[in-house]
Amino acid sequence: MSVTEFYEKGKKLLIYFQNHLDVSVNKGWRYYDDWFAPGFLLDFLWRTISNHCKEKARRSLVHFRMLDARQATQWLTLAAYAGVYESIARNLRFILEDIAQALHADQKLIDVSIDDKFEYLKKMETESRKKIRGTNLIFSLDVCDNLKTSSSTLYNELCDYIHPSIKSMRGRLRSALLELNSIYDEAKFQRFLELYKRTYDVILSLILSQYSESIPIFLGDAIKEYLKKAGYSCTLEFANGHSNVE
Repeated sequence: MSVTEFYEKGKKLLIYFQNHLDVSVNKGWRYYDDWFAPGFLLDFLWRTISNHCKEKARRSLVHFRMLDARQATQWLTLAAYAGVYESIARNLRFILEDIAQALHADQKLIDVSIDDKFEYLKKMETESRKKIRGTNLIFSLDVCDNLKTSSSTLYNELCDYIHPSIKSMRGRLRSALLELNSIYDEAKFQRFLELYKRTYDVILSLILSQYSESIPIFLGDAIKEYLKKAGYSCTLEFANGHSNVE
């Protein structure tokens, strides 16, 4: 294929994407509330913590990194409707590990600045990187065993989408050989939506483990009802065990 042919093929791909994105949005519109919700929940929790735990939040990496996790929901939603499903899992693993690292630093270094916590993580990356990566990081957290198990199980599942496997290679080969007729795949769309919800369910629980005093304010009737309806079992279980929320 010549450079000109390759260039023209790329232009046709952009036109194809433009034409089919509307179709994807229309087909997946009924799920938009579930893609939107984690960003709203994080935003509300961030504001709750900002208003009611001011001094603690001022020195907290968790509070700081919640902003990135919230912003990411917009890009993950866009990726879903664009049909870039596997990239969702890769980003979810990064976000989960990012929040876990921040929680680790907050728990290890309580009355120090955010800059000091960054320096601590920088030092750990050089001296003992395995301790602040993956399941080693998760099991080092001072959280209940159920939350450690849920977090580590989810992390390992997300890793399956990142590391190459025979199954994933065959799937990519089939995709490369077939002419695409839609960027929307109902089965994949739903599967990655559930993975997205599970990840933010765990993330909310990890954040609340650092700010359990915010649970009664955060978990009002409307949010509690949504969490039940949407299946945020990890957050509800954690909240019920660390407050008087029923």
